[in-house]
Amino acid sequence: MVGQGLLPGRTLSASDSLLSSVPWQSSKPASVRGLGTNFELQDAANQLQPLLEYTRSVLPSVPLWDPYLMAGRPLLADGQSSVFSPFSTPSYVLPF
Repeated sequence: MVGQGLLPGRTLSASDSLLSSVPWQSSKPASVRGLGTNFELQDAANQLQPLLEYTRSVLPSVPLWDPYLMAGRPLLADGQSSVFSPFSTPSYVLPF
């Protein structure tokens, strides 16, 4: 799963996959290929990172609802948001 990210010119992050979609497609550098350098991990950049950033922005209160998903969606009840996961703690403390 992370093997491609260890090759030269690749990354463990799939954040550059966002450059393949509108509105950032026009500013995509030539060094970024097709769907990004590690296209198998796009869900982290498309779903998990925005959830962690929103949770971090409303802490120390517990976010029950995410107003930015569709017309609003439960956040605390969503398993992907992992609000109380110990693995989310570094993203609450360290800068993105």
